[in-house]
Amino acid sequence: MQVNSTLKTAILVALVASWIPTGLAQSPVPAADAKKLTTELQMRVKQYLDLRKKIAGNPPKPSDSPVKLAAAQREFADKIRSARAGVKQGAIFTP
Repeated sequence: MQVNSTLKTAILVALVASWIPTGLAQSPVPAADAKKLTTELQMRVKQYLDLRKKIAGNPPKPSDSPVKLAAAQREFADKIRSARAGVKQGAIFTP
């Protein structure tokens, strides 16, 4: 029985490996382009963090109540979603 299980595992691994595309490797980015991309990413992240800080306002009063903490988290998340309603996925982290 052990041989049968090992054989099944080997076949499964071979099938999964055959499904992985071979063109996933990316070519290296030239240094000048990498610096530009890094600067642009830092700018987009800063804009997001500034918005987040602006929306956060004053933090809620400390609480030991999980219900109050969860409500505060949901309220904050709703505010961020509302403020970023028109923003599409990939606006910060681009491919």
